[in-house]
Amino acid sequence: MDDLEQRISISQLRVGLYIRLDSWMDHPFLFGSFKIRNEKQLQVLRSLGLSHVLYVKSKSDLPPLPPPSSNPPPPPPPPPAP
Repeated sequence: MDDLEQRISISQLRVGLYIRLDSWMDHPFLFGSFKIRNEKQLQVLRSLGLSHVLYVKSKSDLPPLPPPSSNPPPPPPPPPAP
């Protein structure tokens, strides 16, 4: 892994990211490194059971999605009293 690669969660993937998969045999893609071009590729990546991939910033069109929040949002305030 070089300085330009960053490990990101599968939930952060989006079309336009260039990624590298850790294993070059455990997936249906021709190459282990590629730019995600469409939603179908995203669905396949999510179905592989991976938790993380390597994101290559210099070859990507845009940044990954923000990481999922570990804290749930606060509950809405109670309605005003009549």
